Amino acid sequence: EKSDADTNNVTNILLIKVAWGGRTLAVEYRPPSSGGTTGLYYEAMLANVYKIRSNLSEIVPGYTPDRGYELAGFAWHQGWNDGCNATMAAEYESNLANLIRDVRADLGVPNLPVSIGVSGMDG
Repeated sequence: EKSDADTNNVTNILLIKVAWGGRTLAVEYRPPSSGGTTGLYYEAMLANVYKIRSNLSEIVPGYTPDRGYELAGFAWHQGWNDGCNATMAAEYESNLANLIRDVRADLGVPNLPVSIGVSGMDG
Protein backbone atom coordinates (compact mmCIF):
# COMPACT_ATOMS: atom_id res chain seq x y z
CA GLU A 1 0.00 0.00 0.00
CA LYS A 2 1.40 3.42 -0.88
CA SER A 3 0.10 6.89 -0.16
CA ASP A 4 0.36 10.09 -2.17
CA ALA A 5 1.23 12.68 0.51
CA ASP A 6 -0.23 15.57 -1.49
CA THR A 7 -3.70 14.07 -1.95
CA ASN A 8 -3.89 11.39 0.74
CA ASN A 9 -4.96 8.93 -1.96
CA VAL A 10 -4.05 5.36 -1.13
CA THR A 11 -3.04 2.96 -3.86
CA ASN A 12 -3.03 -0.76 -3.18
CA ILE A 13 -0.64 -2.89 -5.17
CA LEU A 14 -1.48 -6.56 -5.60
CA LEU A 15 0.94 -9.05 -7.15
CA ILE A 16 -0.70 -12.21 -8.41
CA LYS A 17 1.79 -15.06 -8.54
CA VAL A 18 0.85 -18.06 -10.60
CA ALA A 19 3.62 -20.63 -10.84
CA TRP A 20 4.05 -24.32 -11.47
CA GLY A 21 7.53 -25.69 -12.04
CA GLY A 22 8.62 -28.31 -14.52
CA ARG A 23 6.19 -27.27 -17.27
CA THR A 24 6.66 -26.37 -20.92
CA LEU A 25 5.31 -23.52 -22.98
CA ALA A 26 4.98 -25.96 -25.89
CA VAL A 27 2.52 -28.20 -24.04
CA GLU A 28 1.30 -27.25 -20.55
CA TYR A 29 1.23 -23.46 -21.08
CA ARG A 30 0.49 -23.67 -24.81
CA PRO A 31 -1.40 -20.54 -25.86
CA PRO A 32 -4.53 -20.90 -28.00
CA SER A 33 -3.10 -19.11 -31.04
CA SER A 34 -0.21 -21.60 -31.25
CA GLY A 35 -2.73 -24.17 -32.47
CA GLY A 36 -3.28 -27.64 -31.16
CA THR A 37 -4.59 -28.22 -27.66
CA THR A 38 -4.47 -25.18 -25.38
CA GLY A 39 -2.32 -25.95 -22.38
CA LEU A 40 -4.04 -26.86 -19.13
CA TYR A 41 -1.73 -24.52 -17.22
CA TYR A 42 -2.44 -21.63 -19.61
CA GLU A 43 -6.12 -22.07 -18.78
CA ALA A 44 -5.40 -22.49 -15.04
CA MET A 45 -3.26 -19.34 -15.01
CA LEU A 46 -6.09 -17.28 -16.48
CA ALA A 47 -8.68 -18.92 -14.20
CA ASN A 48 -6.54 -17.92 -11.22
CA VAL A 49 -6.35 -14.29 -12.38
CA TYR A 50 -10.09 -14.17 -13.13
CA LYS A 51 -10.90 -15.58 -9.68
CA ILE A 52 -8.72 -13.02 -7.93
CA ARG A 53 -10.12 -10.14 -9.98
CA SER A 54 -13.66 -11.16 -9.09
CA ASN A 55 -12.82 -11.23 -5.36
CA LEU A 56 -10.73 -8.07 -4.96
CA SER A 57 -12.88 -6.67 -2.16
CA GLU A 58 -12.18 -9.82 -0.12
CA ILE A 59 -8.44 -9.82 -0.86
CA VAL A 60 -7.42 -6.15 -0.86
CA PRO A 61 -8.05 -4.23 2.38
CA GLY A 62 -10.37 -1.28 1.80
CA TYR A 63 -10.98 -2.08 -1.86
CA THR A 64 -14.38 -1.18 -3.27
CA PRO A 65 -15.43 -1.79 -6.89
CA ASP A 66 -15.91 1.94 -7.50
CA ARG A 67 -12.13 2.39 -7.07
CA GLY A 68 -11.47 0.20 -10.08
CA TYR A 69 -8.13 -1.45 -10.75
CA GLU A 70 -5.41 -1.60 -13.36
CA LEU A 71 -3.56 -4.62 -14.65
CA ALA A 72 -0.15 -3.00 -14.93
CA GLY A 73 2.09 -5.81 -16.06
CA PHE A 74 2.76 -9.48 -16.69
CA ALA A 75 6.03 -11.23 -15.86
CA TRP A 76 7.10 -14.48 -17.50
CA HIS A 77 10.01 -16.58 -16.25
CA GLN A 78 10.05 -20.01 -17.81
CA GLY A 79 11.87 -21.91 -20.49
CA TRP A 80 14.18 -24.54 -19.07
CA ASN A 81 11.96 -27.50 -19.92
CA ASP A 82 11.37 -26.29 -23.49
CA GLY A 83 15.14 -25.99 -23.90
CA CYS A 84 15.55 -29.71 -23.19
CA ASN A 85 13.71 -30.67 -26.39
CA ALA A 86 14.87 -29.53 -29.84
CA THR A 87 11.34 -29.27 -31.28
CA MET A 88 10.03 -27.29 -28.30
CA ALA A 89 13.09 -25.04 -28.34
CA ALA A 90 12.63 -24.32 -32.06
CA GLU A 91 9.05 -23.15 -31.55
CA TYR A 92 9.66 -21.31 -28.27
CA GLU A 93 9.89 -17.83 -29.82
CA SER A 94 6.61 -18.13 -31.71
CA ASN A 95 4.88 -19.74 -28.71
CA LEU A 96 6.06 -16.93 -26.44
CA ALA A 97 4.87 -14.26 -28.89
CA ASN A 98 1.50 -16.04 -29.08
CA LEU A 99 1.34 -16.31 -25.28
CA ILE A 100 1.85 -12.56 -24.92
CA ARG A 101 -0.80 -11.74 -27.55
CA ASP A 102 -3.27 -14.25 -26.09
CA VAL A 103 -2.79 -13.16 -22.47
CA ARG A 104 -3.29 -9.53 -23.48
CA ALA A 105 -6.46 -10.45 -25.37
CA ASP A 106 -7.83 -12.77 -22.68
CA LEU A 107 -7.24 -10.21 -19.92
CA GLY A 108 -8.61 -7.37 -22.06
CA VAL A 109 -5.44 -5.26 -21.86
CA PRO A 110 -4.09 -4.91 -25.41
CA ASN A 111 -0.94 -3.03 -24.40
CA LEU A 112 -0.19 -4.92 -21.17
CA PRO A 113 3.55 -4.54 -20.47
CA VAL A 114 5.38 -7.86 -20.35
CA SER A 115 8.69 -8.59 -18.62
CA ILE A 116 10.51 -11.76 -19.60
CA GLY A 117 12.99 -13.30 -17.20
CA VAL A 118 15.88 -15.15 -18.78
CA SER A 119 17.05 -18.54 -17.60
CA GLY A 120 20.73 -19.27 -17.97
CA MET A 121 21.18 -22.50 -19.89
CA ASP A 122 24.63 -24.02 -20.35
CA GLY A 123 26.46 -20.80 -19.61
